[in-house]
Amino acid sequence: SSGKFLGFQVHQRGIDVDPEKTRALKSLSPPKNPKELKSFMGRLSYIRRFIPGLAAMMSIFTPLLKKGQSYIWSKECQETYQQVQQLIARLPTMRAPIPGLPLKLYLAATNTAVGALLAQDSHEGEESPIYYVSRQLKGVETRYPKTELLCLALVYAAQRLRHYFLAHKLQLVVKSDPVRYLLTRPVLSGRLARWLLQLSEFDIVCTTPKAIRGQAVIDMLALFPEVEESTLSKEILGELPEVVATVVEEASWTLYFDGSSTTNGGGAGVVIINPERQATALSFKLDFPCTNNVAEYEAFIMGLSTAREMGAERVKVIGDSNLVLSQLQGSFAVKEATLAPYRTAAERLINSFKQVVMEHIPGVTNRYADALATLGSKLSYVQEQPNITV
Repeated sequence: SSGKFLGFQVHQRGIDVDPEKTRALKSLSPPKNPKELKSFMGRLSYIRRFIPGLAAMMSIFTPLLKKGQSYIWSKECQETYQQVQQLIARLPTMRAPIPGLPLKLYLAATNTAVGALLAQDSHEGEESPIYYVSRQLKGVETRYPKTELLCLALVYAAQRLRHYFLAHKLQLVVKSDPVRYLLTRPVLSGRLARWLLQLSEFDIVCTTPKAIRGQAVIDMLALFPEVEESTLSKEILGELPEVVATVVEEASWTLYFDGSSTTNGGGAGVVIINPERQATALSFKLDFPCTNNVAEYEAFIMGLSTAREMGAERVKVIGDSNLVLSQLQGSFAVKEATLAPYRTAAERLINSFKQVVMEHIPGVTNRYADALATLGSKLSYVQEQPNITV
């Protein structure tokens, strides 16, 4: 048995678009003006759940709706229109999720849109689509690196399909794991931190795709040709070279440090990354007059002490202070008397680890620890002056 409800046909196998509505859409001629185009896009939006990568295709038409823009129906517009008509002719049947079975999420992204497909394998192993979501990129989003676009696709899918995500375990089927990307950032920006916080309430497990089985997945990937051109490791090499150092040695921790000196004291910044690629960012206020070299030593010692308290035994220490690292490695002599106690304390601390490897990097690539050090140096504490009665 089956029945029609709000323009859809509901039956035992799942949900289809009402055949009368699909026939009406297929019979439409190409829009001749912005009003007809807006009407056509509105009709498609109503059945967007059934259309893979709708936002990616609509991005071709969007410029025609801008005020002051000449309405020119180009060859590209006509080809996209025909592609939409072909998809309408074979819209998939959407299934209701089976309770107790995990859901599968496929992500896709181009430089104009992001999208996702929510699917599920039945008890017999047959994969069926549940929901397509997609949206166009806005403003600065068009300049996001590819991995962040996949993060954006995941977050958008989580927002749109939250009720599904909460009720099921989710298998994220993608080569470039966006959750791992967020966890490997030494310091998360406000946007990335919000994304990670939103995703923390869901049970998400990343799995590598072995083979594309369902037609629904093929249809979506065809509209997002750039989705899987490179893996996460390659993208990180281009976007965040410092994170690669965390995988140099198995079970090794990574420590970034930097110090900053001002007339009001100093600051120390530390970023500690554990073997699971989880980052801890720390900012310290040095509430006493100090030179920049003293601040660097303070950052080194506090960072290494914190790493030891966190359970680290093998650490790769990375900083931009050539003097501090060279003195600790023995290639520079300690000429300032004020630095001698710091070197002694640092060497004693180094000897408490199984292994400490030190690496010097330019200051521009140590920006996260530098920002934390600057933050610490800018802090000031207002203390009440004690009253002394004689």
